[in-house]
Amino acid sequence: MQVDSIWQHISDREPQRETHRSGGTDIDKPEEEGANAAHYLLSRYREAMLEHLLIGELMRKAWLTSWRKPLEVYKPQVDAAGIDVVLVRAGKTRPVQLKTSKVGGRTRSVNVHTTLWDRPGSCVIWTWFDPETLELKEFFWLGEPGQPLPPLDDLKVAKHTRGNAQGEKGDRPALRVVEKKWFKRLASVDELFKELFGPLS
Repeated sequence: MQVDSIWQHISDREPQRETHRSGGTDIDKPEEEGANAAHYLLSRYREAMLEHLLIGELMRKAWLTSWRKPLEVYKPQVDAAGIDVVLVRAGKTRPVQLKTSKVGGRTRSVNVHTTLWDRPGSCVIWTWFDPETLELKEFFWLGEPGQPLPPLDDLKVAKHTRGNAQGEKGDRPALRVVEKKWFKRLASVDELFKELFGPLS
């Protein structure tokens, strides 16, 4: 089948996939038009773009704070344990799971992989962005030191978004539903950087 462009091909396929970074109910519907439709049809593209924007801001902050302590960024070969990126600076290592939501969206929780509870320094960065400008507006932080991961026993097991033939949504044992109340709200990249690596130096 011939397609007009690679982007048309991607947008035709995207609705069939479940994005792992939304993790909640902030999902756009395919019948929406214009920019709103793009958030749904190219959700994977949007996630990658927002990740690059966030990492770029953190790298810039590290550079301006002390260029002798650059931020190292590593990507897992396979996304099988919930770790989207590993950040290292001045000997401190942070395995990070990334989440994104639109400002004004309805998301009240995200699904977090249970492996984070077994990895020292693990954290979740939940980025809220302006859907019109794609500007990073604020962050919700989960991790040491400011907001430790909540006890696993206090969290619900996540469910599949789609039901089986009987309409039942099965459990996803490797994921836990973490509500927004467990996160620490951060207003800037500066605050996020301090949570990740301590005082700016």
